[in-house]
Amino acid sequence: MKEHFYTTKAIAETLDMRLLINIQTLIASMGKEADYLQVFTIEGDKLTHSQEVPEYMQEYRLHKKYNNEKIFAIRTEEEKKSYWTVMFSYEY
Repeated sequence: MKEHFYTTKAIAETLDMRLLINIQTLIASMGKEADYLQVFTIEGDKLTHSQEVPEYMQEYRLHKKYNNEKIFAIRTEEEKKSYWTVMFSYEY
């Protein structure tokens, strides 16, 4: 099933598009193993992707340094569709 992603206005206006695409790709690659809450922590040139159930954590090196941020991707399941909303943690 194709993953559908929505972003908050703050993400759309301020997050580097390459980072957003990386986040979407990482979530999509997890398939059914993806928990409803994905957490992405950016610290300089390091991206940490984690979830609680099943426990998962992976670190990646980015092509440049970014401001430190925490980003949530939250899956919403509706009757006939599923989608992700990507937001900064302070927007939750």
